[in-house]
Amino acid sequence: MVAALVVAGGCGGGDDGGEQAVTATTASGHEGRQIGCPSGSMVGVTCSLVPIDVAGIDEAAVFVAEVAAPSGADGAPIAFVGGDPGAGSVAALAEWKDVARTLRRDVILIDRRGTGRSNPRLSCRDVDPADYLARSVVDPQHRTYYRDALAGCLRTVQEAGLDLRQFDLRAAARDVEAVRAALGVERWVLAGTGYGGLLALAAGVEAPQAVEAVVLDGPVPPGWSVVANRSAAAEEAIAEFVARCRAATACVEDDGALDPAMVLAQDSLGASPVFVRVASRDRAEAIGVRLTRRSVLPGVAGALLTEDGLLALPAALREGLPRQEWEILARWRVDALPVRDWSAPAFLVAHCTEGALDLPADWMAQVSRDGPWVETFFLSQDIEVCADWELAPSPPLVLPDAVRSIPTLVMRSVFDPVIGRGSIEALQSHLDRTTVVEVPVAARELLRSDCGVSLMAGFLGGGDAGAEATCTSAVGPWEA
Repeated sequence: MVAALVVAGGCGGGDDGGEQAVTATTASGHEGRQIGCPSGSMVGVTCSLVPIDVAGIDEAAVFVAEVAAPSGADGAPIAFVGGDPGAGSVAALAEWKDVARTLRRDVILIDRRGTGRSNPRLSCRDVDPADYLARSVVDPQHRTYYRDALAGCLRTVQEAGLDLRQFDLRAAARDVEAVRAALGVERWVLAGTGYGGLLALAAGVEAPQAVEAVVLDGPVPPGWSVVANRSAAAEEAIAEFVARCRAATACVEDDGALDPAMVLAQDSLGASPVFVRVASRDRAEAIGVRLTRRSVLPGVAGALLTEDGLLALPAALREGLPRQEWEILARWRVDALPVRDWSAPAFLVAHCTEGALDLPADWMAQVSRDGPWVETFFLSQDIEVCADWELAPSPPLVLPDAVRSIPTLVMRSVFDPVIGRGSIEALQSHLDRTTVVEVPVAARELLRSDCGVSLMAGFLGGGDAGAEATCTSAVGPWEA
C-alpha cells in the first residue's frame, strides 16, 4: 500500500476550510510572512508563517493566528497550543475572540510543526482514523491493514528525506520560542491542553524569563504514560459522571438506571455485535462502526468530551442505550476521532517518544486481565507501530527551577476520560507554584468555556482562580 504524504504548508488543510484574506495590522510587526487566514475568520485576526528549521524542507514554517482583544489588550498575550499532537491549534477562532475580549488579552494560536497549516504538514491520507475504528473491532485482517498503511506512510516520509525526530517535543518547543521572537513579544502566558500542556512547559524551558504564567488544561505531565493510565482515567471519569448525575435531579429520575443500562448494553452487544453508519463532523461520507461489548464504555467515555454529549447521555441511558439507539453510541465514538487532516506521523512521534508507550513488560497481560473493557487491540497496534517506526521514548522533560517557580494554573474536567487525577498529582511533583482546580465541564471544551475563562481571569488577575468561578461548585451541566 502506498500512502500519500502531504508535504505542504500555507493555508491548505485544517478544520476551518480554505483561506480567506481577512487580516489586520499587528501592533508588534513580526518577521513572519503574513498570509490569508482560515475561512470563518473575522477582522482582528492576523495570520502568518514563522520560519523554522527543518532539514530537507525549504521555507519550513509554523502557522500562527493572532487574535486581537477587540477593545485593546491589557496584559501579556496568551499563546495556545492544542492537545492533539496530530492536529493543528488554529481553530474555533470566534470562540478565541470571545476569550480575548473577556480577558482583555491578545491570543496567539500556534500550529505545531507537522500539523495544521504549518509547512511541512505530515498528513498520510491512507491512514484514516475512521477506517481504523470501523475495521478494528471485528476484522481479523485489520492488524495487517493498519500496519501496512503506516509502513507505506513511513516509506513516503523517508523518501521525502525527513527525519521524524525533527518533529519531537523539543523541536516543537523551539518553534514556540521562535514565534515569540518573531512577533516581538517580551512576555506572554503559555497555555495548552493535553500534550499541548506538556509542550507549553517545554517551551517555558526555552525562555523561562519570558513566561508570566502557565495555564494548563488536562495536561500530560513529563514522563507520564497516557496509554498505561487511560483505562483508569476513563473508568474514573465514568464513575464521576454516574455519581454526579445521580446527585442532580435534572439529570436522572431513577438513580438505579445508569449502571444497569450500561451493563445491559454490554450484554446485548456481547451476544450480537451491531454494525451502524453515522455521519461525521468533518467527512462528507458516513462512517461505518461495528459495535461490540467493548464499544459501550469507550462510547460513553467519548460522550464526556463535549457538553452536547454530557447533556444527552443521561436520557440516552434512561431510554435503554444502546438497545433502541445504537447510532448515538457510535456517534460519540466517531465524534471523538481526529479531524480528517490529522497527522498520523506527528501524532506517533509525540505518542511514542514522550513516554506514552514506555510500558512495563507485563502491562498488556495485566490490562487484558484486569481491564476487559479497554480496547487492547488498539494499544497493541500502537506499541508495534512505534517499534516499526523506530520511535523510542525520549528522556522525560526536566523542568529547571526557573520553570518550576512560574505560577501555573492547572484545570481539569472531572469528566476527562484521558487525564485522570493521578496525572495531576504527578504534574504537581514537577512544579512548585500550582493552583489546581477541578470543574464539572466537558473535557474537550474547558479552556474556552465560560468556566475556564473565569478561572483564567481570576488567576491572571492575581486573585483566587476559583473565587469568581461559581461553576466549580456545580454538580454538572445539567443544572440550569
